Parts: sequence; structure tokens; C-alpha cells
Amino acid sequence: MNKKILFPTDFSDAADNATIYALHLARGMKADITTLHVYENVAIAASHMSNTMADIVEQNHLEALKTYQDMARVMREMANTAGFTDVEIKHLMKSGERILKTILAAERDENPDLIVMGTTGAGWIKKIFTGSVTSEVMENATTPVLCVPEGAEFDGKIDDVTLATTFSDSEGKALDRLLEITDAFKARIHCVNIVTREDSTAEANLEKWKEAYRSHERVTFAIEEAKTVQDGLVDYLEANKIDVLCTVNRRRNMIQELFDHSLTKKMSYHLKYPILTFQERFL
Repeated sequence: MNKKILFPTDFSDAADNATIYALHLARGMKADITTLHVYENVAIAASHMSNTMADIVEQNHLEALKTYQDMARVMREMANTAGFTDVEIKHLMKSGERILKTILAAERDENPDLIVMGTTGAGWIKKIFTGSVTSEVMENATTPVLCVPEGAEFDGKIDDVTLATTFSDSEGKALDRLLEITDAFKARIHCVNIVTREDSTAEANLEKWKEAYRSHERVTFAIEEAKTVQDGLVDYLEANKIDVLCTVNRRRNMIQELFDHSLTKKMSYHLKYPILTFQERFL
């Protein structure tokens, strides 16, 4: 049975860029892609709806459906032109007052192995993906989420991936998932802990990870010292020509948490690298 990738999309330029990642990952993971388009409908109880309003709601639905069918056809043609005739693409269109709630409901129904979403520059996907929808999906989805910035350039290969880590036990579960996701690409996985001062605990945890994963030739480990975690990560990504940054998000329980929600969202606003996030509580 094939794995599944859920791809919420509004077919914007940012979403088109993320499509390329979704297609390559689908082939590598032997996964099907299910696109999801959420459109906002007029929320009025049917018993209180006039005939005129009912006609407006129906027309709204028909227009959204026509647009989605047209764009779905374009996506299929784009996939075929790029050589992905073997990747199965299915399409879902759902109406909802709250986009996040609708996406999470689709996640529960589809039970995907990965969610892929596109983002624009300093903001999020245009039109329906306004505000903080992508960041909220990153924080609430039980499935790993790959967030692809519009400016990310993809050469069709995923050679080097960085897992930003503190070498904790729960993050080891994320590494196991990451090894599975990147297996077809044979990507090198750099497990790096950015510290702002000498940390003997980090060294001890590093040794445990080295022992646990010594049979995995694709995995390397490092502790890097920097003024700030963000600066250290950016420097490491650029120096090692990293293709994807992976982080493990935790519930906010300590103000000084190194890899919390705010860091991941801040990084995703500014970096050109796709970010793959795992929620610690769902690992």
C-alpha cells in the first residue's frame, strides 16, 4: 500500500514551487499525493436561508469547483511534463469557515505520512493561506509538515538534511522518521546541536546518539557554538549546503527553550530552505 502526502494548495506560485518537492518526495517515498483546496463558504443555517442566499452559496461552490478542476488539470499536466506520470494525484475540495480546522480534519481522514505546504517570502501562501495558517498546521498536525518557501530552489535532489537537535530521546524518534523519509534519496543527515556556551550535557547526549546510530553511515553529528541558536543554524546551513532543515517542536513550557515554536516560525519567515517539522508530542 502506497504512502500518502497531503498537499494543501491554492495553486499560487508558492504552491507551484512546493509541488515540485511534493512530486519528488512522492516518487522517493512511493507515495500518492492528495491535494486539498479549502474555500470559505457563506455560513448560514439552511433553515434560515432565503432562496436568493441559497443560490449565492450554490454559485460560490460551483465557481470554486470549476476553478479547482481547472487548476487540478494544470497540476497534472505540469507533473506529466516534469516526468512524474507514475505519481498518482487525487484531489479534495472542502468548504469551511476555519481553514486550519478543515486541514486538520482532512489530515485525520486521509492519515498521510507527510504534509507539504508552500509559503511566500515574509508571509504565508496568498489568498486562502493568509495569517498564520501554515504555522498553525506546523504546530497542530500530528503528521510531519514540510514548509517550502516560495524562493526555495530545488535541483531535484535532496543530498544534505540538517536535524536541529539537542540529542534528546524524543528527537531520536524524529531522526528515525527522517531516515525513512529520506531513504530513497540516500541523503546525508547532519544532526547538529547549536549551543551558546559550553555544555557538558550536550556532549554526553551526543555520545549516546553516536552509539545508537553508529550503523547508519548517512548520519553525522556535531555540536556548534554560536552567539545565538538562529545565527548558528543559518551559518551551518550555508556552510554545508543543506537542502532541508528539520526541527522538533515542543509545547511551550520553558521561556528559554532552544527549539520552540517561535524559533521554528521565525526561521521559516526568513530562510530560503524548506523546513520539515515534527511535533514532539506526536512522535
